Amino acid sequence: MKRIALFSAAVLLFWTACSDQPEGPRAPLTRPSAALTQSLITATVCVAYAKELESAKGQAASSPDKAGLQQRVEALSAVIADACR
Repeated sequence: MKRIALFSAAVLLFWTACSDQPEGPRAPLTRPSAALTQSLITATVCVAYAKELESAKGQAASSPDKAGLQQRVEALSAVIADACR
């Protein structure tokens, strides 16, 4: 009799512990579409180039006699205009 009560209590504890598990997704997970992935990559690259452009503009403004800095500003502006807009 004690064994049946102990076994019943163990089964009851096991059953309640297993019922608390959250259910997983029912449909298979899918990857984002290629267009979405490409737009996220492009957006990230554009943000990086925009930050670099602001930095280059600041350096060019502080040193107007360096032609290389002005060329870098123009190059970054052209890349942003072509790829990001």
